[in-house]
This record gives sequence, C-alpha cells and structure tokens, in this order.
Amino acid sequence: MQVNFTGLKNISSIKIVNPFTEQEIYSFNVQLTDDDNGEDLTEFNSLRYTTNTGNKYKNPVNEDFVNIFAIRNDNYTDSVEHYKFLLNGQPLVPQRKVLPFFTFLAKLTRNVQVQKKFGLDKDYITSEDARYGILPGHDLHSELGSQYEKVLEGMSNPSNVKLSSRRINNMIQGAMEDYLA
Repeated sequence: MQVNFTGLKNISSIKIVNPFTEQEIYSFNVQLTDDDNGEDLTEFNSLRYTTNTGNKYKNPVNEDFVNIFAIRNDNYTDSVEHYKFLLNGQPLVPQRKVLPFFTFLAKLTRNVQVQKKFGLDKDYITSEDARYGILPGHDLHSELGSQYEKVLEGMSNPSNVKLSSRRINNMIQGAMEDYLA
C-alpha cells in the first residue's frame, strides 16, 4: 500500500492539438484522496450534492478520479466557444449553479503546480482507471498498442502534468473572467 501525502495521486495528462481547428485540448486525470493535507475526495463528492448535480459529474470509470477536458479555441472570442470544459465526460459550462466546481478545479490545478512529489501506484499505468479514464470513451491500450505503457509513463511525467495543470488553470481563469465580465 502506498501512502499519499498530497491528497492527489495517479495524475496523468495529455495535450492534443487539432490540426484543422488549432484547438488545444488537455485531458487531465487525477485520483483524489482524503489525508492529513486535505479531503479532496470528500470535498468533490460534497460539491456534487450541494450543487444538486448528483451523479452527473461522477467519474464513470472510478468515482475517486476526476477527469478534466479543457478545450481552447482561439478562433472564437466569446467565452462559450473560446473555452469548453468537460468534467468526467459531462459538459461544464460557466453558470452560477456550477461555479463551485470551477473553484475546486482551479484549486486542484494550482495545487498540482506546486506539488513536489507525485504518488503513482505501480499498477496505475496498467489499470482500468488509466486505460479507460484518461480519455473517456477510448480504450487507450487498444488504440496505442505496444506503445501504451511508454506513452502513459510520459503522460504521468511530473513536468508534463504541471504544464497541463497550469494551462488548464489559465483556461479556467479566462472562462471565469469572461463569465463575470
């Protein structure tokens, strides 16, 4: 058993650039835990109920994980098209009811940026959580074939994860600025 001292573990991310639209797409997958440094899992689950969204934003692969899809399209200037977010596969559009999720995700991505150690369970890369959870609706093992483990190791590289978390955090800030303007 691995002890986690950050409230977060098994973090992976990937950046995809659509060559036709130039959209930047980030997928960020993280396992939340409760520990001495915070109760990230409890906080996220509480948000699902205090915002009356119930299971809408529950991760379909493993409820301990949060998957964020953040899409930036510079071809649009209005906030609805400029920034798009999916939380555990469901659209997350800036509106009053779900603002607490944006606050939570901003805090989560900020915490990852300053995290010194990343807990990665030995079996995470070969787990169903990684295989189906990083890009919801995709079986990464089938799609990547023999390159699967190598690609996932790169996706779990701390410098890549920190860069993605910073970019996602910037997109959340931009979306919130547009929403509140």
